[in-house]
Amino acid sequence: MTDSPENPFENPAVPENPSAQEETAEKPSKIRIHKLEIDPDYKNKALERVHKIIEGNKYDLDKVILVSFEGEILQFPAETTLKVSMKISKKKMPGRLKGPVLVDNEQALKVSIAKEYDKMAQDPEMIRKITETATAREDRCFAQQNLVLQLPFWKKEFVWFEGCTSCRTTGKSKCQRCAGKGVDQCPRCNGSGMCPCTQCRGSQMIQGPQGRKIQCPTCHGRGRMSCILCNQSGRVQCPVCRTKGFTVCPVCQGNGWSSNLEIIEIEAKTDFTYPEEELPEKIVALMKELGPKISQHAQIQLALPEDDPEKVKLEEENKTEEEKKKERQNIDVFTIPIKYDVLLPYGHVEFDIGGQTYYAFMFGHTGTVIHVSPFLEEIIKNGIRKLEDAVDGRGDVAANLRMAAEYRTIRDVIICAARLPLMKAIEKVKERNALGIRDETVSDLVVKADRAIKKITDRPRLFGLLAGLALNVGLFGAYFQGPVRSLLGTKLPAEILLNLADFALLGLGIWIAVLLMQSFASGAIKKAMAGIVPKGKEGKMTPKLGTKGFWAFIIIAATFFVAVESTRHTGATVPGWYQGFIGRLIPGSVPKP
Repeated sequence: MTDSPENPFENPAVPENPSAQEETAEKPSKIRIHKLEIDPDYKNKALERVHKIIEGNKYDLDKVILVSFEGEILQFPAETTLKVSMKISKKKMPGRLKGPVLVDNEQALKVSIAKEYDKMAQDPEMIRKITETATAREDRCFAQQNLVLQLPFWKKEFVWFEGCTSCRTTGKSKCQRCAGKGVDQCPRCNGSGMCPCTQCRGSQMIQGPQGRKIQCPTCHGRGRMSCILCNQSGRVQCPVCRTKGFTVCPVCQGNGWSSNLEIIEIEAKTDFTYPEEELPEKIVALMKELGPKISQHAQIQLALPEDDPEKVKLEEENKTEEEKKKERQNIDVFTIPIKYDVLLPYGHVEFDIGGQTYYAFMFGHTGTVIHVSPFLEEIIKNGIRKLEDAVDGRGDVAANLRMAAEYRTIRDVIICAARLPLMKAIEKVKERNALGIRDETVSDLVVKADRAIKKITDRPRLFGLLAGLALNVGLFGAYFQGPVRSLLGTKLPAEILLNLADFALLGLGIWIAVLLMQSFASGAIKKAMAGIVPKGKEGKMTPKLGTKGFWAFIIIAATFFVAVESTRHTGATVPGWYQGFIGRLIPGSVPKP
């Protein structure tokens, strides 16, 4: 058998023991395990994978010997059960809604929903549509657990009318403002019919000739006059109901009836089952780990019967009344099975590498190697020793790195450590070397490579820091002691802009120091990595500054503040922000203007 047959269901392997076939025929629910002959095309897949892991690590591939291979194809059934359930959404709307199916009342609504749902559940065409929706997915719902499928092609709407209890189907409601009277108390006179006189404002007297008070001629000394808004009646027309005494019912909006709308939709939830207890533990573990991705390794075929709708209809007709009654007891859910036939090959392989035996586990029709005993550490042990020499400073660090990089795996470690932050480098190397080496070993190698590279750039980074410091001393001195800052102050409209320019200079100084450190270190790395990194890709390695980057920030910042402090002692213009800072820090140290 080849590792990826065109259709393994057409020509499955036949067990050598006929009794096993008879036992399978007697128990169709059990899995059928077929013993495979050792197929060179399949077992050699494992050999190719091991060769690929070893390749480039200074080891003779001819010395990798396949000792034994035991393989099987597991042929077993699997099933995804679609549990189709209803989704009911309710709405209450004013008036009598047209369009949805009309029923008499809420009880009749429940009966109609049950009938429609039962009809849908027994409709072969609907079952076919739901099945096609599930199997049209890329994974065909295989190994999908608790997946919810939306089924928008089935939707029913029902409505029943209910008389408005608020208005008792009249559509009218007593006006809340006037309590149904149609009139309201006059807001001007508060229902008294009289208002304060507009001339004397209720004082009954007004200022007359020669400062004498006289009787108000408007109200004739009464201080009050008739309300012109209500004509002394104390009542006005209700502004809400306009004398009607009633308003439109806010519940039914004047219709007298309301519509209870129920929208019924369906969805399907998957429940995947397979003979878990009868499969090998490793296969079960991989099935759970891979989930739907298992289809990339197994040959899976739908086991749908021919003329499925007709057979479903026939099965429904053959059901007894008791079976139908039992199904109707729970109308909310009905199930549709999707059955699969699965062929899943796997194999156990043993290799001899350097006189030691290692185990590998193959899985799937492509012969993917899932697990290999960690053998790579023994093969690259000399390269690891050279990497350790580079870390400990025994001999030339760069020369030791180059010798360690003669092993492909360690070269990959060194390149990732040079290009990426430590944690990302570890993840990247683990991703590229998933088999044949332990994760702990990968992490240890990346850390050692990172330390070795820092050792190479240690001195260049120090020289870059000193060069940056010297350049910044001149830059800060020229800015604060020379005419540059004073000239800049005359050009800027506000002092705050000058203060910002001061701190921008600090940022520029730090950037210059970092740039010089990286430039010095980059030259050292390029020289050390000659022969390790492919030509033309050296520029992708940005030197890591490590703790020296932190100290560069501290030293340059300290130099900046020393240059600012010097302005207080040399007669140069002291920055205003610094004067304020010193004044708060040491009261009385700054003379008042």
